Amino acid sequence: MDALIEFAIGLAVAVMLCAFAYRKHLMTASASIAAIIGSAIIVFCGGIFWEIAMLLFPISAFIATKHRIGEKTDLGLQEGSSGERHLLNIIGVFMVPTMISVVYYLTDTAGFELTVAYLSALAVSTADTLSSELGVRDPKVYLITTGKPCERGTNGGVSRYGLTVSTIGAFVFALVAYVLVTGGFDIRFIIPFAAGALGNLIDSVEGAVFENRGLMSKYTVNASSALIGAIIGFLLALVF
Repeated sequence: MDALIEFAIGLAVAVMLCAFAYRKHLMTASASIAAIIGSAIIVFCGGIFWEIAMLLFPISAFIATKHRIGEKTDLGLQEGSSGERHLLNIIGVFMVPTMISVVYYLTDTAGFELTVAYLSALAVSTADTLSSELGVRDPKVYLITTGKPCERGTNGGVSRYGLTVSTIGAFVFALVAYVLVTGGFDIRFIIPFAAGALGNLIDSVEGAVFENRGLMSKYTVNASSALIGAIIGFLLALVF
């Protein structure tokens, strides 16, 4: 496919998805614009399959967000006023994958390792979002650093249900995205899966240790855990 046509198609898909998300109150206007810009950079630097792999995350996030949104709203556990994502949400999630795509475009080496790092960052965000949006169904929540019971929605709180759905989500995302981006099945899709599951736990630890003390915001926690997941994926790809 011609590079210009591929970019145009990728940009059109991003615009349509973000417009849909804005109309359905899943993202604010500024968040939609930021997502379109990030998508444009990714499709330009990595290609349309990098963008499609990336879009798996917001699609799954939108579905998870709207699942029992009324119940989450009644409990005060929804994102924003009705589940919508704001500009900082998008920056926190998309900054790391977008930066990796730029490095991938600019370098002639470590192509596979950077691809795995890219997928690993997205796997972390996927697992974290599913854990947060669906895990609130479980009333039995424990602080990850102490194991003591805590309220649902507490930073660093984890539940069996949340960990289960986030692990499954990371696995499915890693498998599908890896096949899309690399063009075939390879057992090494386990790397972004493992990095995503581990990064999700790191996100919870950072929330308990730093966010609860006001040392980090949830946006910097999201970005840093995605970065750590990307680094883990990159290093594992070097070995395997």
